[in-house]
Formats: sequence, structure tokens, C-alpha cells
Amino acid sequence: MASRPVLNLCARITGHPEQYRLLGQAAKEESDWQETIRQAERHGLAPLLLHHLTTADIAVPAEPRRSLMILARIHAHQARVRQAVLHELLSLLATEGVSPLVIKGAALCHTLYPDPALRPMRDIDLLLAPDQAERAQQIALAAGFDRHGTPTPDDHYHLPPLVKNVEGMKVCIEIHRALYPDCPPYYPQIDFTRLLASSTSFECDGMRYATLGGEEMLRHLYHHGFRMPLSYESYKLINAADQIGFVELHAESLDWHRLFSEEPQLRAALSMMQHLTPWDPQRVPAGIIEPGEANRRRRPFPYRGWPQRKIRHFKHDNLSFVAILKETFLPSLWWVKLYYGALGRWQTLWCYCYRHPCHILWWARLYYALPVGAAQNGRSLQGRWRRLRILVKKVVS
Repeated sequence: MASRPVLNLCARITGHPEQYRLLGQAAKEESDWQETIRQAERHGLAPLLLHHLTTADIAVPAEPRRSLMILARIHAHQARVRQAVLHELLSLLATEGVSPLVIKGAALCHTLYPDPALRPMRDIDLLLAPDQAERAQQIALAAGFDRHGTPTPDDHYHLPPLVKNVEGMKVCIEIHRALYPDCPPYYPQIDFTRLLASSTSFECDGMRYATLGGEEMLRHLYHHGFRMPLSYESYKLINAADQIGFVELHAESLDWHRLFSEEPQLRAALSMMQHLTPWDPQRVPAGIIEPGEANRRRRPFPYRGWPQRKIRHFKHDNLSFVAILKETFLPSLWWVKLYYGALGRWQTLWCYCYRHPCHILWWARLYYALPVGAAQNGRSLQGRWRRLRILVKKVVS
């Protein structure tokens, strides 16, 4: 997917003069508004796109503006339905003595965004202590939710998704027993008791909800938004809006020394955000973000190699084997610095030459290991060839 400047510049909650100046220039150069709107919806950014274009009084052709207004009304309806379902479920959980943390979009739409409709989301995410997660799942099932058909491993960091049809839309609930999956690039595994102790709360519809505290919230926004496993999508621009909005709102109150000590890669990642949309200098104190101008080598291109894309997808795009290797082992400099938090030339070189290749090999080993138990006489030549054929089949499919 090609980078679209109009969307990148709108990946923030609050606008500022420099951003709107650049947005006006990008809008004049935009040649395919329908594709931009399609990508905006895919990235969860359609309401913010309309919000910034309207606030900056930027001229947009009538048909694309009409499409954006329709999408905004749809998202407003979805936000109202999700909030009603969340209120109902948390009331039931409170009655049963179950205390979850509301995480991700369900919390951010009320704590960061001036209007919940500006923050689309796929599902409602709740984090509970491991010994309470299954109980909460049963309460949700009793409240009319159904298990989603998606299979989930027994040791996965969240339970099987639950869905409920309300007012013509499917509301999905994911009950988490951990913040992150247990796989590369590996994440800080923080005890729920500690998260609960450092949590904060917000009020909505006369009810108080608990969510992650300041430093823990920013860590989660970074890891969940930009450092998920390589088999996942690289990121969505709404994740950038979350992180940028959170930093600009709480920059003065966050313990940056602790954050950068515990998450050293966060400093480089935050600096990479300015290649999407410029930071507001009035909101971010000097010294937090490394200064720098966007340049060609740091254009924001996401990771598009294996295992995020299967070999059949590369074939569909008519890419050669050399091109596949390049996409996989030589991703954009911007993404490497964002994902691995590489600061300086030597750290970046280390990521390209060692860290990222080892990461790819971990995934190759995972695909290779899956059929090992099924292969008979694994040490024999025949068994090895059988495992190799199964591996190739899995990678290609």
C-alpha cells in the first residue's frame, strides 16, 4: 500500500497550524479521493479525516465529502451502540464482583477524543485477572453474547471473541487475561494487580470505568499499535492518532525517565511519528522527541514481508523471489526504527544484520515445528523431506 500524505497528516486528534498547512498542500495534490477514503476507513481514520478537513476548511470535491459524512454518521451510530453494550456488560460484571480494566479503543474514545464517534474500533476489549477472565466470559454468554467462530488456542492472551447483534450491528467483546501475546518481539508481562493499582478511571453515562494508568497506557499504545507479531498487520493510522494524542495530552505529567528506562525503544518510535504528522511544539516539551525532518529514506512505509504476507500474496502481485527476500529482510528504515526502536546508525545496522533476520527465522522455525510432531521417523531422510514439504505448503498458503 502506498503511503498517502493526506491520511498520514490526519493521524492525530488535535490539529495545529503547521499540520493544517501541510494538509492543505497534500489535499491539493490528492488525485484519487475515493481510494483515500477507502484507505481511511481501513485504517479507522475516516471520522478524523472529515474532522480535520472541516476544521482546516480545506476544499474537497462534493462526492468524497458526502462519502465521508455518511461514514461519520455510521460510526456515530456504532459508537452509541457499543457504549450501551459496554455499560450493560460492566454493570453485570460489577454485580458479580468482577473488576475489569477497559483497554484500547473502548477507553480511548472517552479519555482522548472529544467525541467517541471519532474513534472507530473493531471490538470492545476488557482486561481481567487470569482467574477472573473465564468467569467474565460466562457472564457475557449469559447476557446474550455468542462465541465467535474464530478458533483460539487455549493459552492465547485473550479468550475466544464474543459477539452480539444489537440494532443491526455486531458488537464484539474480547476478554483478555494478558495485555500481549507470548511471542516475538516479546513484551513486558505485567501482573494484573500492578496494572490495577496504577490504573485511572473515567466517567461515562453515570458509571466509572477503570483503565490503564499514564505510563502503562503509553507503553500499551506503542506495543499494541506498532510492535505486534510480524504475522499481524504492521499498524493502523488510528493507532498513531492514539499515541500522538496521548503524548500531546499528557506530556507534562508522564514520567519520561521511567518510560525511557523501561522502554528504551519508545524514544526512537516517538521520533518516527513526526514522519507521519508533525508534533505540536506547543504540546510536547523539548527533549522528549528527537528533532528531525522527514526525508525520503524515512518515509512511513509499513512492513510488507513474510509472514505478514503469504507467498501466494506475493505471487498475486507478480513479485520475484528476490523481491520477496527484499520485502522480508530489508523493510523500510522508518519501520525498523519504529518497530525495533533503533537509535543511531549502529543500532539500526544491528537490527538489519542480526535482530530482524533472527526474528524472521523464529517465525520460520515456528512454521517448521508445527508439523514435526506429526512426522513419523523424524530423524530419517524421508521424515525430513516430509516436514519440508509440509513447511513449504504452510508458507505458501
